[in-house]
Amino acid sequence: IRIYCINLNGIKWDNDGGTWPTVRQAMEASNVDIAGFAELNQDVGLYELQSKLDTICKETFQQHQIIMSTSKHKLCRTYKPGGTAAIACNDMTALVKSWSRDRMGRWTSMRSSGFDGKYFTFIMAYQVCHTTTKGTHTAAAQQRASIIEESITAGSLERLTPRQAFILDLKKFIQSSQQAGDAIILSGDFNESMSENNSGIARLACECGLVDIFSIRLGNDISPLTYQKGKKRLDFILISPSLTEA
Repeated sequence: IRIYCINLNGIKWDNDGGTWPTVRQAMEASNVDIAGFAELNQDVGLYELQSKLDTICKETFQQHQIIMSTSKHKLCRTYKPGGTAAIACNDMTALVKSWSRDRMGRWTSMRSSGFDGKYFTFIMAYQVCHTTTKGTHTAAAQQRASIIEESITAGSLERLTPRQAFILDLKKFIQSSQQAGDAIILSGDFNESMSENNSGIARLACECGLVDIFSIRLGNDISPLTYQKGKKRLDFILISPSLTEA
């Protein structure tokens, strides 16, 4: 199985699907079985947008299944920060047994059958940055509003930050999948390194028993850098140890 994951930094949208045809072409050229995308930056809750993305995929793949997640935050335009997506292509499509969307658009998952009756859950995730951009419609602001609303509904005075809630909720989701017997493939842009102090993603990996496949292959937890001007690796694929040989 070939997995292709990337932070799109937004689908530049127009009536022809913006940059989505280019994304589809990259998937086809790389013979991708599963693709994961972070920061769609479009309101993928809109039917017309979903339909256009799906139609573009049909032009290339014999079969596919696309699952997209976004928050319930409403805007008056298609642009909407955040969001994630996962796509299974061609033969992989038949192996997908179920899928789920995070309620705040922080991750998307697919549960697929593997060999010998075993299952694996693929998760594409996006964690907002430490620094918060001003505005009421940023991904962090959308999540903060949902956290406050949920706390009020539950009668709780606790107010977690979006990053605290992300790690806590994602850990619960992963552990629930593991209890069902699934191996885990967690990919994403986590906006923090595994080696920094108080790294939430490093704690999650430890508590869920996941390993950093890049570190295993490359011998360190630093390279490759996330982007040319950066000095840290903020993107990871963390997997169950049982999958390392694959």
